[in-house]
Amino acid sequence: MLAAQINPAAVSVLALPTKRIFVEPRQSDQMRMGGSDRQDDDGDETKAAASVLDSDLAALARSRLMIGTTPLSELKPPNARPMWMRFEEDGIVQNRMYRTTSLWRVRVTFALKEGRSIHALEMDEWGRLKAMFPKEVCARLAWNATHDGEVKPVARLFDPNGRAELLLFRSRCHGHAVDVLHNLTDGGPVFQPLWISDIMRLHPLLGIKLVRDEAFNSAAPISILLDRDNSAS
Repeated sequence: MLAAQINPAAVSVLALPTKRIFVEPRQSDQMRMGGSDRQDDDGDETKAAASVLDSDLAALARSRLMIGTTPLSELKPPNARPMWMRFEEDGIVQNRMYRTTSLWRVRVTFALKEGRSIHALEMDEWGRLKAMFPKEVCARLAWNATHDGEVKPVARLFDPNGRAELLLFRSRCHGHAVDVLHNLTDGGPVFQPLWISDIMRLHPLLGIKLVRDEAFNSAAPISILLDRDNSAS
């Protein structure tokens, strides 16, 4: 059973039980290259990027997507099907079928840690990834990733045939993951980092076919959503 539905129109007053929210601090402020009084050399840039990547990977490793009260990784419905992936790794385009996204996450992690290029081109169905994460949305998510704190949701994903809703805030791991506020977990909306592959996996695994709300526009920054304790005290 999904948690309460998220109302984008009232997102600034969304009642978020803080104990249910996973919030992982980023290191992008400390590692940001702009505004420095000195010119950072290539070694400093490499170390800074590696530190942010390590922080993102650690946050994702501690974050488990719960569907109702069950971890996504433990769900094995009889009608589930593998997820098709089309991706480019070191300039070579490949197609794979994944029964679990954990294998894809391992592949991405090793590639990024080794400084190699890997880009998801398609997931689940042809054209679906680009429809949910078009270039302009990815660019805004990437911009938010360099501005901690006062960032606004960039996009809304929802299930036209159900109650599932996700608000996307910022990207992580070179665009392979995003910070999300969602209602997939029992007990109230949850804010946590998620792999995009896990979001796309909801369709072939559970039949939850999310689409992007092309009319979505929110002016509420993330701090309004996360400061419920301060306003209640």
